[in-house]
Parts: sequence; structure tokens; C-alpha cells
Amino acid sequence: MSNYSIIHKAIENKQQIFAIHNGYKRSLCPHVLGSIKGVSFVLFYQFAGESDSGLSKETDKNWRLFPVEDLREVQYIEGPFFPAGKSKADKTLFEKIDFKVA
Repeated sequence: MSNYSIIHKAIENKQQIFAIHNGYKRSLCPHVLGSIKGVSFVLFYQFAGESDSGLSKETDKNWRLFPVEDLREVQYIEGPFFPAGKSKADKTLFEKIDFKVA
């Protein structure tokens, strides 16, 4: 199954995923899957794991936007889905939204 398919299914089912991005292991809740300039991107809320900038106690600062093709070892993990409030990125960054948490 492709990264895109795994992320799409995780959004539909409100599931957590694990992925590696830029060498950092991340626990994520995907919220929006779409495209920017023809490239597939996903907007995640990162709730655990590693990050170059670290995780903030301010939840609105833990949103991550990654190209789907840059993610490695994408897999479902068990646990609650974290909505973490709203991100403005889905309305301002994406040219096309394919899937979004309902």
C-alpha cells in the first residue's frame, strides 16, 4: 500500500500513524491530504516523537506539513486521534484538498 493510501485511510478512520521524515521518528495524526503546485502534501498534528524544532507545549505549534513522498516507514499505530484544534494551513496552503478529517 502506498503512503498516500495509508494516509488517506488514516484520515477516513481517524487513526494515528508513525512515519520517519528527515530522519526523525514521528507519531502523527493526519488531518488534510491535498496538493500544492501538483505535489501531494499532508497536514499532520504531531503529538510525540522527534522533531528538528522540538514539540511545543502550545498545541497550535505542533502542526507539520510534509510532502507525502518524503515520508518513510508509514504505518498505522494504535491510540486516540488528536484533533488539536484547527489549523489555518488547510485553507491557505492547499490548492486542492483530496481528503480532510470530518
